[in-house]
Amino acid sequence: QMKLSWRLVLGFLVSVLALAACLPPFALPDEEDLVKTATVAAIPGLQRRAVVISDIKHAPNRVSWTALTPDGVFDCGANQYFAWPTCAHR
Repeated sequence: QMKLSWRLVLGFLVSVLALAACLPPFALPDEEDLVKTATVAAIPGLQRRAVVISDIKHAPNRVSWTALTPDGVFDCGANQYFAWPTCAHR
């Protein structure tokens, strides 16, 4: 019985690590939410549910991303804390 529970624990840990390895680098669970919030703040009248975020890139003191909206594609950026966001229509 003890071997069975160790196997279950080991199986669980391996599963969690395998799932974690599938996450893209720098993609924190709440990062896309922060990026969407910054995008909506930078583009007046934009509805949050209409935004699709892609290509999040990190540079020193800066984050940039691409936002697909009903009005087109925007290149966006903000500081590392997602403050002072700006978006420019392509």
